Amino acid sequence: MTNKDKTAIENLLIIARYMQENSILTSKDEGLLRQSIRRAQVLIGVQVTPGDEVVELGDITELNVDSLVKALKRRKKS
Repeated sequence: MTNKDKTAIENLLIIARYMQENSILTSKDEGLLRQSIRRAQVLIGVQVTPGDEVVELGDITELNVDSLVKALKRRKKS
C-alpha cells in the first residue's frame, strides 16, 4: 500500500467519523459504519482501541430520550 492509498483511507475515515458524529443513523447503519472505520484503521496500521460507550440513536421508532440527550452532549463536547 502506497502513501497515497493510506492518505485516501485516512480522508475517508475523517468523512466517516464526521458522518457518525453528525447524523442520525439506524442501528444497522451505525454498526456498519463503526465496523468499517475499525477495519480501515487496521488496514492502514492505526492502533484500534476500545472507545467510549457508543450512543446509538437508531431508528425513530427506537428513539430513546436518554440516548438522544447523551448523544447530543457527546457531540457538543467535540
